[in-house]
Amino acid sequence: MKKILLVMAFCSSVFAQEAFVLKISGRAHLNSGGVWEILKKDMRVSAGDSITTEAGAEVSLKLSDGHSVDIMGDSIFSLKENSEDLKEMDIWLGRIYAKVEKLPPSKKFTVRTPAAVCAVRGTKFTVDVDESKKTDVYVDEGIVGVMDSSGAGEEVFVEKGMMSSVKEGEAASPPAKAQTPPQKAEEKAEKAKKSAAPKSAPVASASAQAPREQSAESGQTAAASGNVAMNGSIGAVALTRDGVTKVYYEFSMYPELTFGKLGIGLELVVHFDENNQILKDEWTKERYPEKIDYIRWGHKHQDPFYFLIGRFRRPVSIGHGFIVNNYSNMARYPNVKKIGLEFDLDRNKWGIEAMTDDVTRADIIGGRFYARPLLETGIPLLRNLKIAASAGTDKDPDSDSETKNDAVTIIGADVELPLLNFKYFNASIYGDIAKMQMGDTYDSFNTSSTTNLVDGGIGKSAGISGKMFFLNFRGEYRIVEDNFIPGYFDGHYDLSRWQRFNVTNSSTTKAVRQLWGRTKDPVKVGPYIEAWFSFFRIIDFRASYEDYNTVKRDDPFYPHLIASASMAQLPFLANYTLEADYDKKGAHTWNDIKKVDENAILALKVGYRVAPNVTMLIVTRRNYDSEGNPTKTTTAETRIRF
Repeated sequence: MKKILLVMAFCSSVFAQEAFVLKISGRAHLNSGGVWEILKKDMRVSAGDSITTEAGAEVSLKLSDGHSVDIMGDSIFSLKENSEDLKEMDIWLGRIYAKVEKLPPSKKFTVRTPAAVCAVRGTKFTVDVDESKKTDVYVDEGIVGVMDSSGAGEEVFVEKGMMSSVKEGEAASPPAKAQTPPQKAEEKAEKAKKSAAPKSAPVASASAQAPREQSAESGQTAAASGNVAMNGSIGAVALTRDGVTKVYYEFSMYPELTFGKLGIGLELVVHFDENNQILKDEWTKERYPEKIDYIRWGHKHQDPFYFLIGRFRRPVSIGHGFIVNNYSNMARYPNVKKIGLEFDLDRNKWGIEAMTDDVTRADIIGGRFYARPLLETGIPLLRNLKIAASAGTDKDPDSDSETKNDAVTIIGADVELPLLNFKYFNASIYGDIAKMQMGDTYDSFNTSSTTNLVDGGIGKSAGISGKMFFLNFRGEYRIVEDNFIPGYFDGHYDLSRWQRFNVTNSSTTKAVRQLWGRTKDPVKVGPYIEAWFSFFRIIDFRASYEDYNTVKRDDPFYPHLIASASMAQLPFLANYTLEADYDKKGAHTWNDIKKVDENAILALKVGYRVAPNVTMLIVTRRNYDSEGNPTKTTTAETRIRF
């Protein structure tokens, strides 16, 4: 064991040099390999790690080759690369003061901000980034080359006593004498301590390798602290009211108000009937709470504490998704509006993930408790080992309180180990095991001569997940008993949890339809593959595929293909947009995939930009109504961005 650890330590030293915390005042946090912990003196900071500081704090980093970086309060900083020939760091918000030893031509020291790139040869300088991403560079000694990150202008060289400013998307300003030199760290800290209401710093991403671009919960552009971001649309939508489905005109606005880590999303939607009359019953005092789309604190996988109450604009997964996989409480929206709850707490040594579909009923509940038992050992790799127990249940699948003991529950355990964390590649390996448990009501489907439902199915998986350049990936090899359903609570679970079942000619749950006549054997094996990426906001794509060796040609559930894509501002089609979501079960051949039948769910939007910030769209949806019957609608809408 000792030899193995020595080899691992040697390999680590080959790829990167050391950086450590020389001193710290105030409170700061370190994110290493997706794990948040309180930053302390003498802790090592590796390439890919990020640091966030609270108001009045100061962190001094010492690099092994003599360079030093002081990170001031209310800052978001990441060390992207720390090799012998390249030092690269990001400052997304706040201020750093760097002292760089003289470098030979073969070595580089680079500081990046959302607006600028600073190339250093040997100097003392300050980089300050405000909430609008404007970057100011002050030079105390030596020379710093400054250039805008978008490439709009040429590099300018800032000498001692001079400064340059860069706004996002604009060229760096010519060097000018620094009229107001930056505050010293101790002056800034003292001022923050005396301040009655210090402002909160925005949150870094889990990898801190990109600034926050969007509010994932709402799909809207994230606003700076205290600002408002808003999208809106004018169009038509099919609504089911009093059992009758009709098309209504719709005017909608979805603003998000942000105050530091607090975000409030509103849903301001007005519907008009065929007589151009407002549906006033949607705006009674009793329904005002429905106008709150969500309230959140922090961001998932970015903050040690995060919660969201409202609609899940971003699907929710628990752990690796073996039980709860991309669940959404908006599958029947807007006909069914739920107020869900999502909760994450990471205390470094242990943490909790939890969710429920609707706080008013709490039918669907998922949770996971995890621990990092080796966190304080300092053993390379193994210190980030995570073990966990999880569960998911639907207490009332048919939403009928008169039906007793019809719950579907899945319990499981998993283990995860981050292996690699480099600039353009990171990866973790993991394993899951879970077991299905159905309520006593399901025994009624079995008779003395026939066993139609067998409880207690077990599933296992081993996989790898990570990121390569801009591509995120997850791949698993699954070993599943025939009466087990992986990722049971998925994105369209609210559509399939209770539907009319043609075998029994009655309304039944997803478990009955999919497990009818199946026993533990044969044990099926096969892959689950998922990949997603975002390319400069031009193309966003996500897809998953699941299949097993025992699947027959007439199987209505597998192979299972899910894909979503959005494209906008393509160089050769600048005025066109495309958004598509497709879920297809029984996707055996290409012809099966193309066929939009009862095993498919489709949403397709094709748009044309008629004016700046105004897009006309044709929207086609193929879905299910509240009784589980397939529906298809085609409408038009005008999308307006504010």
